[in-house]
Amino acid sequence: MGEHIRHRHLTLAAQELSRIQYKVIDFALKRGYDTPEAFSKAFHRQHGVTPSEARKHRGKLASYNRLIIQVNLKGAKPMKYRIVEREGFQVVSSGSFPWRKRKIW
Repeated sequence: MGEHIRHRHLTLAAQELSRIQYKVIDFALKRGYDTPEAFSKAFHRQHGVTPSEARKHRGKLASYNRLIIQVNLKGAKPMKYRIVEREGFQVVSSGSFPWRKRKIW
């Protein structure tokens, strides 16, 4: 998930580079990078071009779409049960159980 978010941030940065004339450091800080060098390195690793080259429309850029998470909850079939009364019984064990010292019923 974190990797997809990083890829998505670099996709948005690439789109903004062609529209907005910010300095590379501004893009780096906006996208959570500490230095413009770290941003440029990550940008180049993803897109194969530097931010400056991308701004000049050189090379193809990798695009990661928004991540859409869908959760489908489906109801289970109702459980069929019946309550039956039985005579009492004793439970005996040779093992160690955490509830051994507590009254169960």
